[in-house]
Amino acid sequence: LWMVKYAELIFGPFRESFALVLALILAGIALGSWLSHRFHWSFSRLMLLNVFALLFSCLLAAYIPYVYAALYAVTEHLFVWVIILKALMLLLLMLPVAVLFGATVPALLSHRQEVSHASGALLACSSFANVLGFLLMVFVLHPYLDYGAQWLVVVVLTCVAWAVVQRHALRTWLAMGCAVLGMSWVYATQWDEDLLYLSYTNFKNYEKLKEAREGVSFPDRYKGYQDVFSINWMDGSPFFFINGYISIPLNNPSEKIVGGLSTLFAPKVNDALVLGLGSGATASTVGLFFKHTSVVEINPVVRDNLFRMQRWNFDIEHNPRVDIRVDDAIHFVKSSTKKYDLILNTVTTPLYFSSSKLYTSDFFGHVQQRLSSGGVYVTWMDSRIGDKGADIILRSLHQHFKYGALVYVKSSYFLLLASNQPLVMHQQKLVVGNQQLRDNLMHKHSVMSAWLPYQLMTTDVFSLIAEPNGVLNTDDYPALEFEMAGLQYSGIHDFKQRLLAQMKVNTIRDAMSFVPDDFPAPLIFQAMDRLHNTSITRRWQKLIHDTDGAIDLADLERRRVQAEVRNTAKAWHHLAYQLIKLEHYKQAIAAIQHELTLNPNMNDAYYNLAVCYESLHQDTRALHAFEQELSIDPKDEDVRYRIARILVRQGAYRRALSLLNDDIRMQNLKRGKVFFYRALVFHALGDDVQARQDLAKAMHINQQERKMLHDSGMLGDMQHLRTAAEYLPSQY
Repeated sequence: LWMVKYAELIFGPFRESFALVLALILAGIALGSWLSHRFHWSFSRLMLLNVFALLFSCLLAAYIPYVYAALYAVTEHLFVWVIILKALMLLLLMLPVAVLFGATVPALLSHRQEVSHASGALLACSSFANVLGFLLMVFVLHPYLDYGAQWLVVVVLTCVAWAVVQRHALRTWLAMGCAVLGMSWVYATQWDEDLLYLSYTNFKNYEKLKEAREGVSFPDRYKGYQDVFSINWMDGSPFFFINGYISIPLNNPSEKIVGGLSTLFAPKVNDALVLGLGSGATASTVGLFFKHTSVVEINPVVRDNLFRMQRWNFDIEHNPRVDIRVDDAIHFVKSSTKKYDLILNTVTTPLYFSSSKLYTSDFFGHVQQRLSSGGVYVTWMDSRIGDKGADIILRSLHQHFKYGALVYVKSSYFLLLASNQPLVMHQQKLVVGNQQLRDNLMHKHSVMSAWLPYQLMTTDVFSLIAEPNGVLNTDDYPALEFEMAGLQYSGIHDFKQRLLAQMKVNTIRDAMSFVPDDFPAPLIFQAMDRLHNTSITRRWQKLIHDTDGAIDLADLERRRVQAEVRNTAKAWHHLAYQLIKLEHYKQAIAAIQHELTLNPNMNDAYYNLAVCYESLHQDTRALHAFEQELSIDPKDEDVRYRIARILVRQGAYRRALSLLNDDIRMQNLKRGKVFFYRALVFHALGDDVQARQDLAKAMHINQQERKMLHDSGMLGDMQHLRTAAEYLPSQY
């Protein structure tokens, strides 16, 4: 039992890990029986050798992970060599102990004739001992002791057995004490318990293993009867660890996004079923929308420790509309008679040995029977299943569902949606209008919940199957497990190429229940935010053209949400800037006034306020706002010029000249827009020589400035200067 957990934590929670351990145990029993008969070992000697073998194995177990990681790169190109490597590592670790323990009963039968006459009683005894050992492990040792401490218990029990056979001789007890002290030394100085909590994926590279061991802390670790759960902290982020497998960070928005994306397509929001609880983030998001949500979790240790993750799951335990049950997902679906509008599978990747059962055609058939009319089933896949694995899942799903859609969560993490009715975003307004989800995603992750609909990629995913007549994944023939077991290179390159070729903007438009004014700009925004510069982002950029106006509207909406949710002066400042860009001056003034209530000394706030007033031809208010900005930031490079502009229009030439001279001196200007206004000032003051010199330095004037020259009577004298009507923006 100890070796099963060790192999699971180091080599991965796969069936092959269990099979290798079981094979070596049985081989050890067989070999031990033969050696006992061949060399006539006594039981006493065997138990003494067992103590030394246990000490050696425990010491070796602390270093095997590093040896395995160092050798993995040599074997990873061929799956059979990976299996051989795992077998060799376990052989070194297990075989001496398995052989010596396997020889104990034959040794008794060979040396003590009375035992052979009572073989029936011995068989009953050993059978009950197996039961007792299992109960001791699952109810006492595993839940309450570290794995190193469990090994120490095994050594102690072996020493006690040896002492009993030796008739409690003093030297036996002394030897036993030395053995226990030796094991205690190994446990205290050589054993690294934390090494078992790094995730099996870190044991495939030596450098990666060392880096992970140094960078992970383990403050939260909890064990059940057979399961291990912990919250691992890496680089400041908490990760969900279960039985050798590490999921995504608990503070990652992806799981909440999954809950929102799935709800989008539900025909109604009466009843939902979520398979797999995990951190509770996905199920809790679904629970925000549905009248009743049932959550099924097979692992009681996860359910018992759910409260530890409440800051990442909307405190799902206290949501009265959510019912959490400890049960097997397959059993629950088969035994249930209720119909659901949405069934969402969130269990770990099918790489995890028990999860692959939820990807069979048989299970999809049971799910289809539990869906209401138009109900939607959602499951997921990532690139680690490979191109053939993706084909197997899609074929098996298509056996029971007519329509299928694909939604991205990350660049290699997709949701598969299936239904027997066309997939449409029935709950678009409900999801994007939910303030709790909106605030959480924006405040903690800078994600726009209003843009979740734009993560749809296709509503015809079944047409992407490369081999429609290929093998199905069934209970009797787990083709997906066979494919993944031998898969050494992850990636779904061929599938993604077919997907990219099928992507169309109209697919998203047609699936929406309403199309926002900024469509389709958020397609690019959301892809850049969630996927960055990936093939999917580049594909949308290639397909979408002429979105300048829509992009500005989309950016405005994002800044508006950021300002409302974060309610910081900086956020309102960014919103006001975008409103000014779109010439929504009155709205910008309201945003700036709120910004100033949060930070009365916010740099550039009064400047932007003045720009709004000036654009609305409210020069007196603009002048006052510019002066307030100058009191906050006396070194502002543009304020004096802007004040002078207003003063020129108002006829306050002397004051305007002083400000313009200060601006030219402070910035050491030689030419530019400021000289145009100083030229006007000099002309108004009767110094036409200086006015002509400054106008020459201005170089370019726009239409509005040409009019000012014409009105001043200067234009006729300046025809020799080069002009460009559109050179300067109109606000100059």
